[in-house]
Amino acid sequence: MTRAFLELLRIIAIIIIFGGGSLILISKLYEFLGVSLAAPEGGWLLESAILICIFVLYRNRLQFSGFYRRKEHKKLSGKLSLALLLITLLLFVAAPIV
Repeated sequence: MTRAFLELLRIIAIIIIFGGGSLILISKLYEFLGVSLAAPEGGWLLESAILICIFVLYRNRLQFSGFYRRKEHKKLSGKLSLALLLITLLLFVAAPIV
């Protein structure tokens, strides 16, 4: 129970730190390129893309180094990881267009 709670706190910290940092960096990159994310839909697409990236990173790497380890934990298949990352790329490209 304690290990599961610690892992949950770890996941929340990963989302806040990595997600927030990524959002700031990508927003600054768009700003540098002169692209506006003024529409709320663009921000939602960008945040969704970052969450998908965090999900793929967690399932393929970070779940094996945390507090809560189980034999049932598996990596995502290569095809699924690639599909999710392509969706992420599509969302990054679509964010300023919407």
